[in-house]
Amino acid sequence: MAAERGIPLRQLVTEAVQEKLRTASQEKPWMKHLGKLKHLHKERKQVEKRVEQAFERIDREHWQ
Repeated sequence: MAAERGIPLRQLVTEAVQEKLRTASQEKPWMKHLGKLKHLHKERKQVEKRVEQAFERIDREHWQ
C-alpha cells in the first residue's frame, strides 16, 4: 500500500495509527474524560491501601 501511494512505510504506519486513534476516540465518547480525575490521586491511593490491608487481614484469618 505504501508503495502504491509512493510514500515510506513509516509514513503509512503513522497515518494508520493516527486515523485509528482519531476514530477510536469518536467511538468512545467517555475517552474525552480520561484523566479528568487526576486530582483524586491521593484519595485513590488511600482506597487502594485500605483494600490491600483488608485483604491482608482476610488472608491471615483464612490461613490460621
